[in-house]
Amino acid sequence: MAFSALPLNSAFAVEGIAPDWPSRDAQLDALPGFKKPPPGYGQVPFWWWTGEDLDADRLIWQVRELHKKGVSGVQVNYSHQDLSMDTDEKGKPRLLSDDWWKIYSQVSEECGKLGMGISLSTYTLDWPNGNNWFTRNIYSKPENNALELRSGKPLRLKSGESKTISCEPDTFAVRAYELNDGILQRGGMDLTARISNN
Repeated sequence: MAFSALPLNSAFAVEGIAPDWPSRDAQLDALPGFKKPPPGYGQVPFWWWTGEDLDADRLIWQVRELHKKGVSGVQVNYSHQDLSMDTDEKGKPRLLSDDWWKIYSQVSEECGKLGMGISLSTYTLDWPNGNNWFTRNIYSKPENNALELRSGKPLRLKSGESKTISCEPDTFAVRAYELNDGILQRGGMDLTARISNN
């Protein structure tokens, strides 16, 4: 697997709900953040999964080695030389097959354990414009799309306080986070199992 550097990448967060959302303060001194980036910002290499068969153990070893070097996330890439996307440069398993997703899931789980991000680049899979690989195989299939994620209205409760709220019918996750000195703490508690009849 080959690597190439991609500098600073922002954390995936919802403004006002998750930690590390970028500040919009016009007076912000950004220099300290560049000298010591907060969690969720850092180097994200292009990680080319081409040229040989994928091996979950080897990929997980690579993720751990990258983590030791301070890399904050990885972006899985495929070459755009095969414009038809009918082959994956002879590597197995085939891109987006069930076996491929099993490997991607194992690597993704390890990234989660290490606090690293992982993503799949659409740029290389849809090159050049007009190939429309993602349109044919992802965007046109609703079962492969999240389409839109919306956060509900945040609700603050004091310790020991409880509240019953209504959820939208398509709600798939509810989480609670501790607030210390006005700062949301990482991790939180999954309350999804407490949803019943919306």
